[in-house]
Amino acid sequence: MKYNLGSGMFKRRGFINVDRSPEVNPDIVADVTVTPWKWAKPADLIFASNLFEHIREESLLKVMQECHRVLKPGGLLQIIVPISSPDNFMAMFSDSSHVNHNFTLETYDYFDHRHIRWKRYGRAYGNPKFERTVQIRNGRFLEVELKVIKKESTKLPSPKRNNKMKIGAILPHLGIYGGVRYFLEIGNVCADRGIDYTLFSNQEQKCSWFKCNFPIKDWSNIEADYILVGDPPSFKILPEVKGKIFIYVMAGGYFLDGYKQLYGKYPFILNNRIFAKYFPDSHLVEGGVNTKWFRPKKRKVLFYDDPRPCKESAYIKKQLLGLDSVELVGLKGLNNEEIAKAYRKGDYFVSWESREGWSDTAAEAIASGLTVVTNGVNCEPFRDRVIVVENLRDFFTDPMKEFSWERVTDKLLEIFGGEYKNGK
Repeated sequence: MKYNLGSGMFKRRGFINVDRSPEVNPDIVADVTVTPWKWAKPADLIFASNLFEHIREESLLKVMQECHRVLKPGGLLQIIVPISSPDNFMAMFSDSSHVNHNFTLETYDYFDHRHIRWKRYGRAYGNPKFERTVQIRNGRFLEVELKVIKKESTKLPSPKRNNKMKIGAILPHLGIYGGVRYFLEIGNVCADRGIDYTLFSNQEQKCSWFKCNFPIKDWSNIEADYILVGDPPSFKILPEVKGKIFIYVMAGGYFLDGYKQLYGKYPFILNNRIFAKYFPDSHLVEGGVNTKWFRPKKRKVLFYDDPRPCKESAYIKKQLLGLDSVELVGLKGLNNEEIAKAYRKGDYFVSWESREGWSDTAAEAIASGLTVVTNGVNCEPFRDRVIVVENLRDFFTDPMKEFSWERVTDKLLEIFGGEYKNGK
């Protein structure tokens, strides 16, 4: 099986050609930034030519991870992208749809498990493991070949199979703090899955502001298979703890000195990739949000209802019409006074243009106090004042679904499960 991602008009024989635009008649109509790829089957080769520069940094890692998942051991990911250099300015910046300009000879070092950049940084970022070769073509393009090495199992441990696994977390208190909520949320997810989870608090053993579905005990006898501890004031109890300890880096500033004293003595988990510069040999399990509790309210979303294809009105309607959380309002044929009043009654404005220029409506909406959601095209001069997204529908229905506490718990169980399976 071979896939040609972002095929556009340039289809390849013997490949399954994938593109998000039905107008180019691909074999599969799909947006590769929407993961997982339910349409994909195990592949020997994935080809992506002049695609990655059109994908924003925050989405590109997901695409790389999905390529790695789909490829068989020994499979190849072949990439062609414009190289970032002063001599190649036109290739990189002349096309306004190029939203990612960070491709150099060193970029894919962070995906090669043999390279020090992967060992120190790429692993902590969650970069998949490849072996890479890179060359420059015509002084303008990088040609990259990434080979999937023998894969480690990514299957998450089953709570039913590993029902003897015991997880504990240590806190100095149960006050209303983000670092406390972190372990309370993880505990409820574990409890819902039938996993034995206990919270050990040095002060109160009952939480007044959060419903806990798991036991809370004091520090008199801390014991579990795996112990999470994130608050440096709790480190004093570690010599008395029975179980494998993981230090969860939760905060910087003056807390860093406490973490640095333990780095190398215990395995580390980072709740934000920013900490990888201090603790590169660590697991990365970034924070979460309770997406069951915190849901979008109904919002009035405005857009410029222009039939010209460059305004992508049809796409906006397809994505947002019928959503319970959105009242979609098209602006059309209004004079200056009417459109100014319309802006002031809205909550959001969507700008999703495809032809280079200046977006009057996005600029006007910002000036009127609206939050502008956009694909980024024609908003470059005021990019720091808009929200740039890849998937419009996801943003308005479940904007933080990739950061759920279920996902956080899955990653922790993956770390613990491997050690549990091997009897460590």
